[in-house]
Amino acid sequence: MNLQITTKNLTIIPFTRSYIEPYHQEFTPEVTRYQYPDPFPNPDTAGQVLGGFMEAMERGEMLELVILGPDGEFLGSAEVFGLRERAPELGLWLKGSAQGKGYGREALEGVLGYLDGLHRYEYYIYEADERNMPSVRLAEKFPHEKGGLEKVVTESGRELRLRTYRIYARR
Repeated sequence: MNLQITTKNLTIIPFTRSYIEPYHQEFTPEVTRYQYPDPFPNPDTAGQVLGGFMEAMERGEMLELVILGPDGEFLGSAEVFGLRERAPELGLWLKGSAQGKGYGREALEGVLGYLDGLHRYEYYIYEADERNMPSVRLAEKFPHEKGGLEKVVTESGRELRLRTYRIYARR
């Protein structure tokens, strides 16, 4: 896949196996505190899950993207699930040292710009735990509609309070 999203500070490209180790290392309990997926117990498990995402990407069902910083450093990932659906679901995470620097907004802006350019979608689904204020503020920076709140328990037993946002396409 030749997709490349370039923003002022970031390059966002399709995930490849070469990013499994940095993904595994940076997808920590602190980073995933308010997210459904738990950290991967080892690189092999990360490879299995992310390999499945790469296969789904090859089938045109989703995007699993790597977020790289100005110097090419791995910063995190962005996901777009349900590309064939009416409203794809967006996901985004940044490693701890990249948080609070505006990269989340820049990455989401870039991904939304790419998706809006496809002219297929009226809106996107974005979920954020109501206690994760940076993620909530990120969703609310875009034209949106705030939806319901759902309590979810992860496989490790963490309770999440997920608020669903409709982020509208900007065409």
